Amino acid sequence: MKLWNDVPIPVFNPSTGERAGGALAYFYVGGTSTPQPVFTTDDGGVPHTWPVEADANGVFPPIFIPYGPFGYRVTTAGGTAISPNVLTVQNPAPPDSGGGGGIVVQADQILTTGDTMWRLQGGTRTGWVRMNEKTVGNTGSGATERANADTEFIFTYLWNNCADTVAPVSGGRGATAAADFAANKTITVPTMQGIIAGGLDDMGGTAANRIQVVTTITTTNSSATATVGSAGGLSLGMYAIASTIPAGTTISAISGTTVTLSTGAGVTAGTGTAVRFSLFPDAQQVGSLGGQQTVTITNRELPIITPAGSVSISINPFTGPTTNNGTGSTAAPQSNGFWTGSSGLISPTGTGSFSGTPFGQGGVLRNIQPTRLGTWYMKL
Repeated sequence: MKLWNDVPIPVFNPSTGERAGGALAYFYVGGTSTPQPVFTTDDGGVPHTWPVEADANGVFPPIFIPYGPFGYRVTTAGGTAISPNVLTVQNPAPPDSGGGGGIVVQADQILTTGDTMWRLQGGTRTGWVRMNEKTVGNTGSGATERANADTEFIFTYLWNNCADTVAPVSGGRGATAAADFAANKTITVPTMQGIIAGGLDDMGGTAANRIQVVTTITTTNSSATATVGSAGGLSLGMYAIASTIPAGTTISAISGTTVTLSTGAGVTAGTGTAVRFSLFPDAQQVGSLGGQQTVTITNRELPIITPAGSVSISINPFTGPTTNNGTGSTAAPQSNGFWTGSSGLISPTGTGSFSGTPFGQGGVLRNIQPTRLGTWYMKL
């Protein structure tokens, strides 16, 4: 890194000619208006706040800038320009003094605000915060992971890149990240506790449809019953994302191409509306969190099984009592005036029923792949 202010020379207020106590230095990525992180030491461990503030004598602390193009401007504490805007300073890395060809490290070749790192360790790491769903903010914010002025860059990064459902701001979001930071608000660092990182289903390209299903849906006003163009790949609990369906609605039942939504409230009529059924609240939203460590299998998830077999009934045949026809006084009394006489085997038939004994306990099924655990960090 390059030391921007090699000599601690004070800056002066052009209007008064006096030292500009509390002067402000703004640094940008070369040729842009994007803030450029600058650091307190040459190892890039702890970033300065943006802008960097001079002391009461108008002297800036040591400011180390990553090699690569950058721009800057300097103003008084009240915003009066002290130096003109400098759009681009090339700032190349010096050649290696060891006699080799030299290594040039550009600004885009070093870790910057918002970069994440997984390490096989616990505890904190200088220049980073843990992704543990705690909060960051300035010194007076009462943030639970880090309350320090050096969190402004990560506060701004999360504010600009994550929805409030992913990185909530205490008291709700104001007009800008800078205004919220100055107002002592905190922002939540998205959690990676017990979570595996994954990719957006579209990620700037055509949706891969690995964690969502794209089809069409026909709905009626305030009805939870709808018809989809295709039910292939759908499962219970998937989120329905369509212009006619309120956010957070899920599938509660499927029968052919008819789906039952978790609610009909807020559903509006539409025919053949594009819909995405997602295994996450939104498979195309940065920071969306989904999946679960256990599942309870329902009848719908069971394979189709037709029980095979038979039930046998065995009843031994038997010989019933008979009457032999005779003559004269030995003849049996007959009501109809004659008797043919018989004896024979009686073979009864019948039907049977089967009673089974229930088994199983209705517990949950583990749903976790082999995983090595460590700590996720995010760069300040």
